[in-house]
Amino acid sequence: GALGGARDLRGQRERRQVSGAERKRERQRMQDILRGIEGGVTTSELPGTTLGFTELSLGNGFSLYDTPGLIVPSQLTNRLLMAELSAVLPQKPVEHVTYRVPEGSCVHLGGLARVELTEGKPLFLTVFVGNKVSVHVGKSATAEDFRQRQTGNMLTPPFTPDRLEALGPLEATEISGFGDTFEKAVLDVVVAGLGWVSVTGKGKFTLTVRAPESVSVVRRAPLMPFEALSSTEKYTGGGDKRGTSRRTKKLKGSFNQRRFGTK
Repeated sequence: GALGGARDLRGQRERRQVSGAERKRERQRMQDILRGIEGGVTTSELPGTTLGFTELSLGNGFSLYDTPGLIVPSQLTNRLLMAELSAVLPQKPVEHVTYRVPEGSCVHLGGLARVELTEGKPLFLTVFVGNKVSVHVGKSATAEDFRQRQTGNMLTPPFTPDRLEALGPLEATEISGFGDTFEKAVLDVVVAGLGWVSVTGKGKFTLTVRAPESVSVVRRAPLMPFEALSSTEKYTGGGDKRGTSRRTKKLKGSFNQRRFGTK
């Protein structure tokens, strides 16, 4: 790791560089390296802590320099105000939640993005976003109208209609896949700077993921593929998990009972 690498370089008169995006915890790594050195460094969950070059002496003529993180244009965080960043960036363990979503329905991630099941059998969508981001399940056909009316109320962040307008319309990205089991997720859908949704189900499916212009939407192998087994919420046409009220539920009964709606 970074700490071991720093130790290995002691005594070598060479320059070394570690680069990372904003808020990728490079300052935390520095603090690990400098633990015990007077002064240390200041860290924060929010980007923008490092405003310029910060020099920290390591002794014996060596110094460590901390600089602002790199700006990644495809991340949603670059488009948000401080209050919105505070809601989006997790400051506590994320309380994920899973919904059984049929064709023609969607999951809103605040007013910032949504994931729609365009085609396929019902899927389990497990949502991993900051606990202050509201999560709501609804119909795809009326999703944009709902977003326009409820942003700042049932959908946050953003917190005002003006901010919704400033972020601009959502652009669609289509993602297709095939699942062969309900016991393990087949893929993750990642909205850069917001979070991800893990997809579990059987058969062919097509998702339409909508996010602000220039924000990256990608698929990847599932990072936590088994969470749908223990965090499924019942969806019967409407649902809402508001900010800190969202809780991962350990439901009674087998996964097959929840999957088919039987008791």
